[in-house]
Amino acid sequence: HVSSWFAPGPDVRTEATIIDEQGTAWRPDRVILDGSRVRVLDIKTGRPREEHHDQVAGYMSLLRRMGHTHVEGALLYVRTGELRPVKP
Repeated sequence: HVSSWFAPGPDVRTEATIIDEQGTAWRPDRVILDGSRVRVLDIKTGRPREEHHDQVAGYMSLLRRMGHTHVEGALLYVRTGELRPVKP
């Protein structure tokens, strides 16, 4: 449900930069730190594309390499309101 990605309470980072091992900067739209769980959401205005899934899967992989064990991801398409879970 979309509302769970915008609920008050957990630590939310909006467009926070994450630096990978090679020094490349990544900027997911929304990262939610909720206890041992980390969730990453990317918001898109256009039509769904496979590259969007790959982008969020990459953020999820990076967060796992940073030591987070329980990582979830999703895409939100604002034009349709569709929320698509991203599986690693």
